[in-house]
Amino acid sequence: MRKILPLLPVLLYSCGQGVLPSRPVVSGVWGNPRGDSLVIHWYSLEGAERYEVKGIGDKGETDTLYSGTDTVAVLGKRYPYYTVVAYAPSDIQESDTVVARVVGDTLTLRAYGSGFENAVCYTEGKVEPCNPEDENLQPNVILLLDSLSFVSPSTDTTHFGHLRLLYSSGPSDMAPYPPDGYSEVYSVSVAETVAVWIDRGIADTFDLTDNVARVTIDSLYVGDGSRDSIRVKVSVRYQKVPRLRWY
Repeated sequence: MRKILPLLPVLLYSCGQGVLPSRPVVSGVWGNPRGDSLVIHWYSLEGAERYEVKGIGDKGETDTLYSGTDTVAVLGKRYPYYTVVAYAPSDIQESDTVVARVVGDTLTLRAYGSGFENAVCYTEGKVEPCNPEDENLQPNVILLLDSLSFVSPSTDTTHFGHLRLLYSSGPSDMAPYPPDGYSEVYSVSVAETVAVWIDRGIADTFDLTDNVARVTIDSLYVGDGSRDSIRVKVSVRYQKVPRLRWY
């Protein structure tokens, strides 16, 4: 015993004092009730004296946006990436990166009934043309072109399913707050920017199942006016974070 007892204080100190048990684990990321700020939740860590949330720019530059003891931060400053840092007396641990960057691409759509792809889906981390009559893809549709209008799939449930897409003029860097100003049909106009509200949850309620997208109409070719000849080139930006209106 005389050989073991002197070691106990050293063992007790090294096992718990000032050291964090793990990295911070983010438990949720979404928009606040109005969708104009990003909310990040994380689990509490035993031994953590404080937390910081840092915004990370494209070139790796960082900005401390929150510092405190709470395990939730509401952030109004936009960055493509964020991280949570936990501080203990003898330890610092950083979470996995939170990605708030929008997903985008430039695509060409044809009118429904032309035999060409006439919708845009968000699948496997990217936006791409898709067939809205494919039942496996219908939950992923974020834009649907019928003749010279964007329409909601729910306007024709027989062909497109029940997903509700609603459209509004959206020229700023944030989608208008739903539901005011949104409609199920929106006429295509060159150079216009359109906000898309993907209303997946309770109808006409902006909730944690919903997302937004921004569509800029780059060009429009009507040809002879037939569905086969209509071509619309669009630039699409989709916000993956639910209930966040940044795009």
